[in-house]
Amino acid sequence: MIMPLLSLPAVKGDTVAARRRLGRGLCLPFEVAEQRGELRLEPGRAPATGEVVCFETVCGVLALAEAGPLLSLLGECPVTLAPSGNDPDSWFWALFQHHLSPQVSALLGYVRLLEAARPKSFGCRLSVTLGQSRVEGYVWLTPESLLALCDAGPWRATAAAAGVFSTGYCGAPWTRATADCASPRPAAR
Repeated sequence: MIMPLLSLPAVKGDTVAARRRLGRGLCLPFEVAEQRGELRLEPGRAPATGEVVCFETVCGVLALAEAGPLLSLLGECPVTLAPSGNDPDSWFWALFQHHLSPQVSALLGYVRLLEAARPKSFGCRLSVTLGQSRVEGYVWLTPESLLALCDAGPWRATAAAAGVFSTGYCGAPWTRATADCASPRPAAR
């Protein structure tokens, strides 16, 4: 019996590197008004419907599904966005940037609303937890932007973070500094 050849799609090297870096997921702790929070990136399917809003950061363009609720948990300034026609030069964005979590601000640099089409080459599920509040969305970005985002902060692999809520965010004991997130976690017994 002769089997037909199996042809696999070509995958770019930067996409492979981004998928490897993402792995099963990454988490980064942050703090807003003395509340603990966690930013989490995980593999997942893109939503079929919904509004997408693009933002420029020092890591590249991030296109967010559920942008308003996600951004609201990243700082002390609630974010409400219209489906279209949001003003990227509005005074609001300076206020938002001022009240953004210090850890998230260090990660993203600036956050500017951008009227552009979303990057189509890569994406992952994005969830933000702050205190008892949690929002799940999706982020589209280029593989290079994901790698830049990973290099910009002390992300921790979530595979090692089993029992996140029993030991602290990202599976490490919480401190005000994010350095604990980058330290190795003791082996489970």
